[in-house]
Amino acid sequence: MSDGRYNFAAFTTKVIERAKALWPDGEATVEGPNVTITRPGTGDPTEMIEIRLQIGRAYRSYWSDGDLEGTLSRMFEPLSLPPLTRELIQERAMLKFDHFKINSEDVREHWIFAANPEGVVITGVADFPGTMHFFRADSDPPELEKYGVTREDLWTWGMANLRTLVATFTPQHLVFNEGDWRGEEIWVVTNGSGYASAALLCHDLIDAWMPPALRGYTWVAGIPDRDTLIIARPETPSELLASAMANGRATGLYPFDWTIYAVQQGAIVNFWGTLTDDQARAMATEIIGMPPTRRTKKRK
Repeated sequence: MSDGRYNFAAFTTKVIERAKALWPDGEATVEGPNVTITRPGTGDPTEMIEIRLQIGRAYRSYWSDGDLEGTLSRMFEPLSLPPLTRELIQERAMLKFDHFKINSEDVREHWIFAANPEGVVITGVADFPGTMHFFRADSDPPELEKYGVTREDLWTWGMANLRTLVATFTPQHLVFNEGDWRGEEIWVVTNGSGYASAALLCHDLIDAWMPPALRGYTWVAGIPDRDTLIIARPETPSELLASAMANGRATGLYPFDWTIYAVQQGAIVNFWGTLTDDQARAMATEIIGMPPTRRTKKRK
């Protein structure tokens, strides 16, 4: 424990203990920030069902307030909610970014992100406190059809709910007053919501956050992990952008890649070609404890 709080591994153990108490016939497996409970179905005991708990956001909530019991109660509360319906999906639908490898086993309802198709995808989920419900796209019929919902419905509802959430975000404005980056500035959104990166899909709202000189989409943005959005001027030194991205990737539970995006003619486009880890880390400097590197020209 640190400062009286459980570390992530110990917190995971507490989640499994709560799951075992709720489903004594279940088997728990852990993969990264996910706990999966496999247990017999209620109607047909020969049919095994999976209950997947994404505990990263719950852990951040617990670390923030130290309320283990409250966090576990909120996490397991959705599992006692009424069955999904079209109306409930409309209420809880959200869009978010996920690493493209999320579909390596089960294919979830998602949309290709044209600006970085081999980096991230846009997934549509039903979001509940402590967990998210992904919709199987590779079942026959696709899961959404069970509820009379189309992919267009999921996108429309998810975008509306996402915009409502992003409208509550306030970016942190960081101004550098010392060293090689004196006078530079970046804006960062990292609030533990799980949707900081998805704010990029609401780029008109981001544009409204910017000072007048940068409005009209004269800014670039990066999403190093699912819970971080970084915004900067296009002429920001490459090392500073790389360092900010490296910091997000080092601390985020759901890291993405190093791509920097811009908005052109209403579409999100790739501003930097995606860098390898070695290339980007070579550009990162003291923000992540690395020695200063030679300033390089901005990549387009």
